[in-house]
Amino acid sequence: MPQLLVQKGLDVTAMDISPTCVEMMQASQPQVVWCCADAFALPESWSRSYDLVVDKGLLGHIAAEDVHNIQCGKLLAEYGRVLREGGRIQ
Repeated sequence: MPQLLVQKGLDVTAMDISPTCVEMMQASQPQVVWCCADAFALPESWSRSYDLVVDKGLLGHIAAEDVHNIQCGKLLAEYGRVLREGGRIQ
């Protein structure tokens, strides 16, 4: 997905918690800025930096009965923190 967004003319920062994944993806998609990060504790420097956060499955892996638990709230709070005014989560 990051590569498709780049092809549409967007500046894209993508992340994964796995350094191995980030290294492989950076090699195959050099137009994307790849970062190793934890979605539950995103870098402070990312605060209010993005217009769009695309969750490609992490929220989907949280069990339906856990949607209101503290982990889900923390994840959504992190996504909200890095969004600019008027930004959105998909």
